[in-house]
Amino acid sequence: TAHPIEYHLPSNLKKLTLEDFSWSIMSAIRKLPNLEALKLVRQADGVKEWDMEGMEEEEFFPALKFLKLKDLSIVKWLGSGDHFPSLERLIMEGCAELEELPSCLQETLTLQFIEVRGCLFSAGDLVRDIKQQQRDYGNQDLKILISEEIEESDGDSDGW
Repeated sequence: TAHPIEYHLPSNLKKLTLEDFSWSIMSAIRKLPNLEALKLVRQADGVKEWDMEGMEEEEFFPALKFLKLKDLSIVKWLGSGDHFPSLERLIMEGCAELEELPSCLQETLTLQFIEVRGCLFSAGDLVRDIKQQQRDYGNQDLKILISEEIEESDGDSDGW
């Protein structure tokens, strides 16, 4: 049986970049009370789902303002509730399999900017939906930038 690795990170950490990381480190990161900027670049494992549903209340990236996901192979990113109460900027780049975004992003009214580059058309559509939801909630300031969208590869072409 595999034992979970214990990660000990300083609680005053404000910025963190993880490259070629394992998702198991998330349980340590999400509790950091002062973490304001997180970059996740290339996961080292084959995890296809980042599920934040099981997180307890105090584990929700309380101070995170900037989140960048780059070249990840996750397909589903799930989470409702108040996971990113301070998030202002979200960048997703080269996450070519990402099909699902957490519903909590619709309700994160601190959001000012979402950039999606080199991701699926469906991910871009989700971000457009988030912008609309945010407007409905009164956040008129959210800017989105979507570029280099890629086709779904499951063969259901619609004539293009």
